Amino acid sequence: MKKKKKGIKHHFIPEFYLKYFTDDNGKYFFYHKNTNIFEKNQRIPKSTFFEYDRNKINHFGIDHNAVEKIYCSFENSFAKCMKYILSIKNNIEVMEIKEIIYVLKCFIAIQFCRLPVNDEYFDNFILNYDYKKCRNVFVDNNGKNIFNNNFIELHKNDKDFRRYFKSLILPFLLFHLKKDENIINWQIFNLEKSYPDFSFLCSDSPIIYDNLIDLYSFSGNILLPLTKNKILIYSKNAFPYKFDFLFWESVNMVLFEQSKQYISVLDKKIIKIINDRYKSMEIFKTTSNHRNNIFICL
Repeated sequence: MKKKKKGIKHHFIPEFYLKYFTDDNGKYFFYHKNTNIFEKNQRIPKSTFFEYDRNKINHFGIDHNAVEKIYCSFENSFAKCMKYILSIKNNIEVMEIKEIIYVLKCFIAIQFCRLPVNDEYFDNFILNYDYKKCRNVFVDNNGKNIFNNNFIELHKNDKDFRRYFKSLILPFLLFHLKKDENIINWQIFNLEKSYPDFSFLCSDSPIIYDNLIDLYSFSGNILLPLTKNKILIYSKNAFPYKFDFLFWESVNMVLFEQSKQYISVLDKKIIKIINDRYKSMEIFKTTSNHRNNIFICL
């Protein structure tokens, strides 16, 4: 008997992004947080951070991968931006690189809306959102308003339409993606020389932020590891002269805390150290303050 095909692997974190967290052989250790178990062998990006047919939608009875194809188009632009970032060895003074910040903001918006950890939140959001607030957003090619009861019914009764809406419309509806903000608050830090043995985790929830409203408007503190040793930071205040090693360790702790299920890491010992710290907190009945430690420094 032939085995039933599982479907097509749809990554909720792009392969091009995951490759920047691998070792020289293009691999990493893959950890299941829920079971506290590592995969037996190292894995490659292609075989991790995906769900089968996650982005497949059914339109009038026909299954197709329109969302996945558009994601691939977005990722090509993001990958070019990342390639340029990696060509710069030192910290990037982004005051003069407005276009890079715009692309990275788009990446954050789209990435945030495609993460499984946010599925339940966005499904409820789409079902309960007051679309009267954005009547002028939903227009056809002739400028005619398409907001009507049928539009609302699609949201309520068609899960595939909600998935399409969440993936390709909501990021541009919720996030402030204009280029007119003061970009002096953005910077990309390179830890490669200062801490050569340190590497960032890659989490299934990689965006660290203060609160959702500030994230949508890009007005609160935001951190996103871009590679195993480079990180994008938006600080609403002036950057400190230097971040110490405890700050970067706190970033990894928060990435671990907010992950839902999957984490990749170059050194298994990092996960053991993190788990041991949480066991110590349980013994002494203390709570984590790593998120506060990050935002106090920004």
